[in-house]
Amino acid sequence: MRAIDDLGLAACHLLKLDIEGMEVEALRGAEQTVRAHRPLIYVENDRQERSEELVALLLAWDFRPYWHLTPLFSPANFAGEPENIFGSLCSFNLLCVPRERGVTVETMEEITSLAGARMPGTGRTS
Repeated sequence: MRAIDDLGLAACHLLKLDIEGMEVEALRGAEQTVRAHRPLIYVENDRQERSEELVALLLAWDFRPYWHLTPLFSPANFAGEPENIFGSLCSFNLLCVPRERGVTVETMEEITSLAGARMPGTGRTS
């Protein structure tokens, strides 16, 4: 494994992380890159015990995190499978926009404090 900062990227516009609960560690290994390039960050946030730490880091870095919930079933799936065996289960992710961009994502719930690290609609931390 290598830290993202070790790559010496000349540019970075989007950083996408889905690494099974290790997102905070990956972001810490990308801190110089994130500070230098201020990319959009799309990060999985479905670990209840890690959500608050992840959100705290993103807020400290002056990002505006928004919940992006992705249903596990799509009626338009490529296999044409009509049966939804997942019910209402979904994947919990964050779309994070650097504050200085002045962008508001009107169709997603913004997290403005650590209280927002709770899964939308559940009352529990992701």
